[in-house]
Amino acid sequence: MPDLSINHFKDFKELSWSGGKTRELYLFPPSGNYAKREFDFRLSQSSVTLPTSVFSQLEGYHRLLMPLDRSLILINKTRQSRKHLQVFETYYFWGGDNIVSQGQCFDLNLMYNNKYKGQLFAISQADNSIYQNSPIQMLYALTDLSYEINDGDRGYLEKDHLLVINQNSQVDTVKIVLHSRKETSDMIAVWAGLSARRQCSLSD
Repeated sequence: MPDLSINHFKDFKELSWSGGKTRELYLFPPSGNYAKREFDFRLSQSSVTLPTSVFSQLEGYHRLLMPLDRSLILINKTRQSRKHLQVFETYYFWGGDNIVSQGQCFDLNLMYNNKYKGQLFAISQADNSIYQNSPIQMLYALTDLSYEINDGDRGYLEKDHLLVINQNSQVDTVKIVLHSRKETSDMIAVWAGLSARRQCSLSD
């Protein structure tokens, strides 16, 4: 069985960036340092509070970004491209790219170095079963949820809390079933997964 842990909202580290605030949901390794760019991967929730913001430079890292409440325009000056990113749509870019945003929102950011490959997608109440074999999986709750893992482990995940699933050395498909504790037609969670260019776990 995979190892499960829950990170609580009150424990998330809050930092400032040029466009607003960011909450660090998960950093690996735990002894890493985001400010010094000494980490393998990081999941965070950020507020974009200025009408126009310049994103922090993260040379050496891949990035996936997803708006949670409002659309966002991203201008990639390095690639000379422009993307109107809708709510719960994912945008990939290289951390060293010069990115300017237009608009205000809350978003999720998954950052990872070249050891990893990352995924990020939203989950709806209507499509609430996930089958994934990533050795490292994280679920960020957008509402209060109940969950069931592999038809066995059951529990509750409060809004804005993070469930971390680590498969250790054996990598199998993990079945995750989520249920919102209230009726909703909105997205209920965001799933983030990391696999390595060699197999890995959080204990490596």
